[in-house]
Amino acid sequence: MSTQISKKRKLSWGRIEKVFLYFKGGRAGIIKALTTDVDEFYRQCDPEKGVLCLYGFPSEKWRLKIPAQDVPTDLPEPTLGINFARDGMQENEWLSLVAVHSDVWLLSVAFSFGATFSFDKTARKFLFNMINDLPTIFEVVSGVSKKQTNEKSPVSNDSSNKSNSKSNAKVLETFSFIINPPKNETLSCYPHTKVEEVFCDFKDRRAGIIKALTTDVEEFYQQCDPENENLCLYGFPSEQWEVNLPAQKVPSELPQPTVGINFVRDEMREKDWLSLVAKHSDVWLLSVAFCFGARLLFDKADRNRLFNMINNLPTIFEVMSGAAKKQTKEKSPVSSDSSNKSKSNSKDFKGSRAGIIKALTTDVEELYRQCDPENGDLCLYGFPSEKWKVKLPAIEVPLDLPEPTLGINFARDEMQEKEWLSLVAVHSDMWLLSVAFCYGTWFSFDKDARKCLFDMINDLPTIFEVVTGAAKKLTEEKFSVSNDNNNKSKSNVMDVEEFRETVTLVLYYPRTMEEVFCDFKGRRAGMIKALTIDLEEFYQQCNPENENLCLYGFPGEQWEVNLPAEKLPPELPQPTVGINFARDAMQEKDWLSLVAKHSDVWLLSVAFYFGARLLFNKAERECLFNMINDLPTISEVVKGVSKKQTKEKSSISNSKEDEELGDALCGACGENNGADEFWICCDICEKWFQKCVNITPAREEHVKQQYKCPSCSIKIALP
Repeated sequence: MSTQISKKRKLSWGRIEKVFLYFKGGRAGIIKALTTDVDEFYRQCDPEKGVLCLYGFPSEKWRLKIPAQDVPTDLPEPTLGINFARDGMQENEWLSLVAVHSDVWLLSVAFSFGATFSFDKTARKFLFNMINDLPTIFEVVSGVSKKQTNEKSPVSNDSSNKSNSKSNAKVLETFSFIINPPKNETLSCYPHTKVEEVFCDFKDRRAGIIKALTTDVEEFYQQCDPENENLCLYGFPSEQWEVNLPAQKVPSELPQPTVGINFVRDEMREKDWLSLVAKHSDVWLLSVAFCFGARLLFDKADRNRLFNMINNLPTIFEVMSGAAKKQTKEKSPVSSDSSNKSKSNSKDFKGSRAGIIKALTTDVEELYRQCDPENGDLCLYGFPSEKWKVKLPAIEVPLDLPEPTLGINFARDEMQEKEWLSLVAVHSDMWLLSVAFCYGTWFSFDKDARKCLFDMINDLPTIFEVVTGAAKKLTEEKFSVSNDNNNKSKSNVMDVEEFRETVTLVLYYPRTMEEVFCDFKGRRAGMIKALTIDLEEFYQQCNPENENLCLYGFPGEQWEVNLPAEKLPPELPQPTVGINFARDAMQEKDWLSLVAKHSDVWLLSVAFYFGARLLFNKAERECLFNMINDLPTISEVVKGVSKKQTKEKSSISNSKEDEELGDALCGACGENNGADEFWICCDICEKWFQKCVNITPAREEHVKQQYKCPSCSIKIALP
């Protein structure tokens, strides 16, 4: 016994080293795939193939293969379907996306081993510090870390000097839609700066577009060749601009700029064409800003403050008109005519809004039926007559008015109905706002007229608020759909907490370290509830007769057993699939422990995925981990309170081992012949065994590294 206990004492920290070496080797393999072997990796990720995952191995090798068929797996699986996203974005964006998912996968694998080996708080901290001393794969591949905007991570340290990285500014330009919501480095990261952060994003994108239309006008003019396909003008938070094709993914993440600006370049005078582009750019920037506002659940006061900040800047059109006509100091006089036109625009806005609300509430079944994913790119239009229509977008481009978001039908079957309706509502809000202010540009509204129009619009609840019944400052109230639909329907109204649970993946992202931690705590509380208070309900829902099921935790401290995401690759890391299939194959307490272990690593991977979105650096990742590590893991909680709990926890603490042996039961025969008898501990399942497993003190001396009990020996070896 003393020999085995001494060995166990050494292995408790030796295992941390082994887990880290596993992590380090797998990381090196994936970095190789995304840098020196990138051509081969790109070729193998054919979207025509099945669902593919990128694996990294301790031998510093990588492989693309179909995920494991047997579920639940011993270790977390990499993100599914990375090949399906390959052709939907630029190569550097795609590689960055794969890098982020690989980072959180490797982290979850490392801490899955930690859970298997019963690492305590100190051991988990030690392991994380070793991992965090290495640059993330994303930092290596993109060459960007938040606090070193002008430096690149040396890819040569991990693979070779061949690099697909770009400067930090370029990464933020091309990757902002995927990972990094608007965030200004000069501002505090606390929630009260959200409006300011969105405004800074607006201001910087505006500066980029103004640069395209003034100082870089010759280069811009040249790039807008009518011989090319439909082109858009994009502005980025780095104050840069780009002429590019519209997003291939539909519906798009953010509102799209006007398509086809190049086709009319040679059909009008240059200054008229530039003025046209300026007008469309103004309404695009406004719609993007308020799309971010919807993500952050801005209420009426927040929206008003954001608009006031935006409205204090001259529009791009005003800047262009001043530059073209040499009238930089003149403004259009305020007139009763502009005021009347503001009211007329408001009336058109209200009618179109009522039509879309009708589609999303009283006519929701008809809308759902018409939005068949088998049809082409479809848009939802609202009309001043309070009617709505789902139809294909206009063929002739560019258009006089902005188009609604394309392809809303393609997202219909990829999410729950209420999530999809919320998504359509947000995009509809942005479209109506951009249309109203597009009219404002045609009528040459000045600052006061724009403010008058916005105030009339902002006095109405947004379509999103009507459809979801959610407003950030009114969590106990529901907006009545009857105000807009003559009391016809309230079937699709839900409170704000329900919204946060179901639409988080669609609209809401944590934006600060504190918010990421709160998101973690909320999801953790929901999962603990499933595995303790709601255990009977959870057990019942995990029927092995059903398909692959996952346990989800939501920020609202709720839980759900559901199918994995249909969209590949998924927006967030996926929980372990097929937990229901193992339910009847083991004792209940063992099954709950298995689910708890997988839930712990999923929560960690989600938190650090959000950290990657926000470009957390080494110090911020360490701070986030410390906050998480101060909480007991779900595994530790479940072992203490599960329905058929054992009265003691397995511990790697040497001071408790003799006490454990005194009360322990042999993992094979279930007997205890006393602490003075020979015992041996399985290094895989941490259970203690007596001589009945045919191990004697003499044989124990020949166990070279790890002892595996008979049960663990017949299991599939860990990869």
